[in-house]
Parts: sequence; C-alpha cells; structure tokens
Amino acid sequence: MQTIIALKNCKIKSLLDDIQKKDKELEKYKAKENLTMTMENDTDKKVISDLSKLLHGQAHLRSLTGAISNGTIRGRFTNISKLTNTYVYSPSTMIAGMRWSIAIGTHIVDSKKYLQVHLSTNAMPIPP
Repeated sequence: MQTIIALKNCKIKSLLDDIQKKDKELEKYKAKENLTMTMENDTDKKVISDLSKLLHGQAHLRSLTGAISNGTIRGRFTNISKLTNTYVYSPSTMIAGMRWSIAIGTHIVDSKKYLQVHLSTNAMPIPP
C-alpha cells in the first residue's frame, strides 16, 4: 500500500513540476506579448503623430493655395506631330510641394480627332 502511495506522490510531484514549468513558459509568453503590445502602441502613436503632422501641413497648404487667385504654368513640348493615343508631357515643375506638368494628347470622337490639354501631377498618368 505504501508503494502505491509513494508512486502517487511521485506522480503528483512530477505533475506539479510540469505545472511550474508551464507557468514559467506562460510568464515568458506574457512578457513577450506585453513587449509586442508596447511596441505596437509606440508604432501606432508614431503613425498617428506622423498623420497629424501631415494633416497639419496640408491644412497650411490649403490656406496658402486658397489665397492664390490665379497663376500661369507654361511648358514646352516636342514630338507633338507624333501624337497617337498617348500623352506628351512637358518637363515637370514643382508647385505646392508636388511635381506638375502639362500633358497633351489626342481624343477621337466620331472619327474626329481633338487635342486634349491636361494639368497633371507626375504621380499617376492621366487615364484615357
């Protein structure tokens, strides 16, 4: 009978040791999770701060451009006679923190060819 009790006690001790090991592993994971959450919060705060700075800058830009009543943008073009369905862009000019250029191209309506002129940013091409 005592051997059975001793075996049960050994089994209980080994299970308690396993529980302690699992608790230590759990604490490690919790510490890593807390560190990850802290890093994510810091990253979120940085992104929010950067966005607020950007929005503040845009508000300032809006107030500057709102005061402008008119202006002129000029551009020189080459290969105008070769226009097909593509656009020809003038050299870009920096205006209000963005690169702008004048784009010219052709537009066909009912077999009549028209000249199109667009003011465009260099970020994206003008859709046909």
